[in-house]
Amino acid sequence: MLDLLRTVFTPGSFEPHSVHFVNHPGLMWIMVVTNAFIAICYLLLPAELFYIYFKRRDFAFSWVFIVIAFFGVWCSMTHIMNVATFWYPAYWLEGIISLTTGAVSLVSFVGYAIAVPLILKLVGPQQFQEANLKLSDEIENHRKIEVELVQKNLELEKSSKDYLKKSEDLANVNRMMIERELEIVAAKEESEVLRRKLDSKSQAL
Repeated sequence: MLDLLRTVFTPGSFEPHSVHFVNHPGLMWIMVVTNAFIAICYLLLPAELFYIYFKRRDFAFSWVFIVIAFFGVWCSMTHIMNVATFWYPAYWLEGIISLTTGAVSLVSFVGYAIAVPLILKLVGPQQFQEANLKLSDEIENHRKIEVELVQKNLELEKSSKDYLKKSEDLANVNRMMIERELEIVAAKEESEVLRRKLDSKSQAL
């Protein structure tokens, strides 16, 4: 185990990369600076993605941020090793990191392949706005229908009151007619009584 670690983390018989640029120091420093800059950018990207992940746990595909973040970290490691091997030729370590980065890249690709169709089905801002407008129209239509129903109910209530009033008036008229008929009947009976009395008196005379 110690021999394996020694092989991975020590230069062994390898020469640093810088020996190949002895006569071209400018080119070497271009490669060193650009690789260092790329490594820093790859590290800043995961920092932003982790920030988004912890702030928006409600996002359905937040795991995508984690995958991209790990991809960025390992890509950064490959560029860091590119810089380190200019002076410290741990090429076995560089190879292992490159191999791991390749595996992470493959996993990232598979994850993206799964996520992309699902992400494309998500509602975009324009679709969300259109859905809101449609919902607003439906709410407005429902409000108009409710207003119409209230008006119809008021009209029905008024019609019911008018019907009840007419029914009451008709009942009053019927009562008056019945009372009038009773008065007529009573008057006829009184008239008949008077007629009989008169007939009796006439016969007596």
